[in-house]
Amino acid sequence: MSRLADSPSPIHAQLLHGRVLVVDDNVDHRNMLMLFLVRAGADVVCAENGQQALEIVERTLRSDAKIDLVVTDLMMPGMNGTDLAEAVRDRGWTIPLIACSAAVMPEEQAACLSAGCNAFVPKPIRRMDFLETCAEWLR
Repeated sequence: MSRLADSPSPIHAQLLHGRVLVVDDNVDHRNMLMLFLVRAGADVVCAENGQQALEIVERTLRSDAKIDLVVTDLMMPGMNGTDLAEAVRDRGWTIPLIACSAAVMPEEQAACLSAGCNAFVPKPIRRMDFLETCAEWLR
């Protein structure tokens, strides 16, 4: 059985409480992250790029369905994850942002953190590490 088809561990079955926005231009990556998060108890919304993500966050700020955490890929066409983080922080929003990327060089990680991301999770995603990082920022 593949890791994706594994049932969630009992420890993480309902670990996450909150609404998470997953931003990734790759539908397979988006679906994988969504599956991990939903199985862990989160409510998930998805966007294909940074511009869509900004629109979703702005729209939900005016509703009861606010976004509690953003998980974003760094490498996307149009508005990438670093640009998204800068735009979120420029608007004064304090929503936690987790960057996910295969770009794992220290300087690339430092750049996303200095742009406003709160944490970095390397790809390929390790489910338990990813969920623990999300749980930390959803508390």
